[in-house]
Amino acid sequence: MTKNKIFKNTSWMLFEKFIMMGGNLFITIFLARMLGAKDFGSINYFLALIAIIAPFSSLGMNSILTRDVINSPKDKIMIFSSATAMRVLGSVIGIILLLVVGKFFLNINENEYWYLVILTMLSVTSAFQGLEFWFQSEVNMKPVIIGRLLIFIVFFVLKFVAVILGLPLIFVISIFGLELFFIGLVYWLIFALNGGGLSFSHVDLLYCKRLFKKASWLILSSIAAVIYLKIDQVMLAEMSSREQVGIYSVAVRLSEVWYFVATALVSSIFPSLLKAKNKNQSSYYEKLQYTCDLLCWIAVFLALFVYFVSDYFVPLIFGQEYVESALILSIHIWSGVFVFMRALVSKWILAEDCLHVSLISQGAGAVINVILNFILIPYYQGIGAAVATLMSYSISGFLIFYFSGHTRPMADIMLKSIFLPISGVNRYKTILRGLR
Repeated sequence: MTKNKIFKNTSWMLFEKFIMMGGNLFITIFLARMLGAKDFGSINYFLALIAIIAPFSSLGMNSILTRDVINSPKDKIMIFSSATAMRVLGSVIGIILLLVVGKFFLNINENEYWYLVILTMLSVTSAFQGLEFWFQSEVNMKPVIIGRLLIFIVFFVLKFVAVILGLPLIFVISIFGLELFFIGLVYWLIFALNGGGLSFSHVDLLYCKRLFKKASWLILSSIAAVIYLKIDQVMLAEMSSREQVGIYSVAVRLSEVWYFVATALVSSIFPSLLKAKNKNQSSYYEKLQYTCDLLCWIAVFLALFVYFVSDYFVPLIFGQEYVESALILSIHIWSGVFVFMRALVSKWILAEDCLHVSLISQGAGAVINVILNFILIPYYQGIGAAVATLMSYSISGFLIFYFSGHTRPMADIMLKSIFLPISGVNRYKTILRGLR
């Protein structure tokens, strides 16, 4: 595998990230202003519900698929036919569960229930998204990225036109659902055009059983993680109002738009960390410390910047209806400090082969977030949800690692990064001297 191929693949991935980030930010501003907080909140409420069943279609097997197809490239068709069959079954189970919960437990009327039906039915093709990991194993993401960008552009225009024409909300929500449907379809089409081919005749039940066993920790962890990330918007809708969901969603979108920076940095640095681990433990933990310092303080400076400009920026861009979003954003943005460091911890967990830690921390985050939202939302609405998010992220993404001797070294690294200006200056004296 040539460095040129890796560079081109990475360049395409970064190009997509920037296009998607800019486009999503623009459409968020446009929809928020044109639809108003109530309808914008309704869209985000239903999208959050769909996100909660996403782990049923992924089944936590993404990284395992990449590894398996690299180790056994001749079994590509069997691997992805088996995995896709499992994911289709998982999607159907997730859809049935959500429709039952929506019918009997959620505060939605008959018309809104059809929003849920449309979105869930159209999301079934998300089972095909696992095919992306064949392209990752081939270090050839260009076809997938081009396909995704074409879908993104088409549906970006459709959303824009639907809102300009003043079409009913069900049409706008249906466009979001169709986007999910065609993204999944594009994965299958590109896979087929590149020599792949899914067939139930190639499904290997023994491989399915092994795959499910390997991914069991990751499945539970994925479910916990999505609840952890999305339950605030669902609970806000159920315990407060759709307007509050709209106001809160604006803040969350502006806060989370930066998270890809952490993912990109960790993905690029992690191979060198693994090499250091195999050679020298001291060097490995030194590199972990420097990487954690970098992630932590990028997040701190981003948080400081957003904190100081939010009062002016949010009302200017989104309008006075969303003025409360500024305060929510100024609280929620500090969650990024723990999210950025957690991106490194997630890779460290894989390197140390302690996947149960991911489930414990994500599960704790989900439980803590639900409890805090239940306590705070009735009194403080969106602000309470932001405080709950910040507290749950800090506990489950940092403090919980002190409860186990195995994870305590990583918790110490995170603590040193947080207190870098006070106690970590000595770590960089040698580097600073070398720059003179």
